Amino acid sequence: MELSDYTFVSLVSGPVTQTVTTPNGTATILDYFTASVTFVFQGETFNSDGGYALIDGEMYWLGQCR
Repeated sequence: MELSDYTFVSLVSGPVTQTVTTPNGTATILDYFTASVTFVFQGETFNSDGGYALIDGEMYWLGQCR
């Protein structure tokens, strides 16, 4: 699977402390940011709100498959 061509389409907001719930439980994430983005997945363009976290000095895009 290929993800490519990320483009921010809104200002980034944050950082905040965010609690995220997954099928495996909950986690509290410090330094959580959000922004609207467009990206290409397997040749198709999508619009989405992205969640990002600054962890150990590196920025991660947090995603959850459904």
